[in-house]
Amino acid sequence: MKTTDVAKYGRLLVAGLMVLGVAACEDDKQPEEVTGGESEPLKVEEIIVQPRVATPGDTLLLTAVVTSSSNNEGDIPTLDWTATSGRFVEDDELSVRWVSPAQAGIHTVTAKATNSANSSSATKDVFIADGRVLIEGQAGEIHLVNGGPDFYFLRSSVTNPITGGVDVNSYFNGIVDDAVNPARANHLNVVYSRDGNFEAHAADSLIFGRIVIARNVYVGDFSTRILQRLTVDSQPDSALERDQFANPSFSPDSRLVAFGGQVRSVGSGPDSFHVFVHDLTLTKRTRVTASHPFSRALFPTFSTDGAWLTYVSDQAGTGRWDLYGSPVSGAVVDGSLASLKNLTNTGGNLLSGTPDKLRNPLKAWNPVSPILAIQSAEGSLLLVATSAGGASVTTVDGGAGAVELVWSPNGNLLGISTGGRVLTSTTGGTTTERVVAAPGDNVRDIAWSPNEEWLAYRVTRGGSSWFEVVDIGAGVLTAPMPVTATSDAGLVGTYRTMMSMSAAWTSANRILCPTFGIDLLSDTPGVYESDLSSLVE
Repeated sequence: MKTTDVAKYGRLLVAGLMVLGVAACEDDKQPEEVTGGESEPLKVEEIIVQPRVATPGDTLLLTAVVTSSSNNEGDIPTLDWTATSGRFVEDDELSVRWVSPAQAGIHTVTAKATNSANSSSATKDVFIADGRVLIEGQAGEIHLVNGGPDFYFLRSSVTNPITGGVDVNSYFNGIVDDAVNPARANHLNVVYSRDGNFEAHAADSLIFGRIVIARNVYVGDFSTRILQRLTVDSQPDSALERDQFANPSFSPDSRLVAFGGQVRSVGSGPDSFHVFVHDLTLTKRTRVTASHPFSRALFPTFSTDGAWLTYVSDQAGTGRWDLYGSPVSGAVVDGSLASLKNLTNTGGNLLSGTPDKLRNPLKAWNPVSPILAIQSAEGSLLLVATSAGGASVTTVDGGAGAVELVWSPNGNLLGISTGGRVLTSTTGGTTTERVVAAPGDNVRDIAWSPNEEWLAYRVTRGGSSWFEVVDIGAGVLTAPMPVTATSDAGLVGTYRTMMSMSAAWTSANRILCPTFGIDLLSDTPGVYESDLSSLVE
């Protein structure tokens, strides 16, 4: 497999910038006699590192940003560079080349500037990481198997989410393969069973070669590599509109698969929107919402403890939506109206609109406790804690405007991205701000370390992006640390409509990052691996 030298761009920059730097120094030289009066104190404001991250033995360009309240004409500052390790090609210029050490980890460089008035120093921590390209293109939405290093991922060969297609692939022992017989289609809504034996997705398909699309729900068995279709399009062949089934969800014991269905009406009546459950053991399908007077139920998910099947419903048929729950016992969902519980009680303000226009709300179940984080129509972030009698609801402080929700592995904290910030929330709804993006930057695609002491996220700045980590409990770093080199941002927004672009953090503290441009050729994301063990352990 081809590997990428993450610092080769830095070597090219070194060649060009050093020529400019030397020429500038020559042009700026003045006679030793000071002609502009007494010099003002100077300050080393920062050290710019290119590239931000490198591998052992790579050459980086370090530039000191030195300022003063006056030009200090004739008093040219002297520079002195030092580092905890590695070696300098030159150590007395504003821009110098530093050869990183053979050891991965955090290394500190220092620039000291001196003139006749004073001396000033600045330091910079640089992370040297062992990294390699695992998949050069057509890869995203990484799902670790038992904490890695093996994983499943979604593979896409195109960049247009309207005509594009993705399917589930595996990366086992360094080999990429189809996880199940492929069913290429867009909008997979792929989910995995908790035992790791199955995946479920909704796939579009043409009917008899005509440009009419039915969406069906499939289950892929990883042991047999066979797909099973769970749904039946009941419309006649001549119908231009088809039944649509989507948004599958596994029960915690992996036996039941719930999904939503838009069943087309016969004649001029309204379409019905039902929740269905398929029992994989009994190969039996049940319409959970059959007794509901208004057939408006969407986006089913099982609670973490398996006690509830939850879904968004408009029970009055008036366009007012709340989260409801049907109790589950012994692999049987009780869909009766007598047992139905309104779990959010927002007065119908959880979502707004007609069922054919609604989008699945942003939501995530806590992996340990039966707590659902869900965003309401007006942007508020709610924590819905289910119990035997129903649920209690807490509004997350400062959680409005979330674009991404990721629970920590032990369920103690919820990671929240708003695009401009990264926050964490306790299960009681108290938030802590962890990252504030620079103006114009975007921060999202977050991932947790296994010990919950670190958060990783992608920074996108213009046409470039890289991953950083922030220390939220390890007590090692006081500022975010880049852990991958800068790469092309690519069509990251487009791909998020097809698949998750979040990183995945393995139990061996290796981070797997969907990244564009890592092979310099592909306009589809690949997977880059960076070893963080020297940083976080």
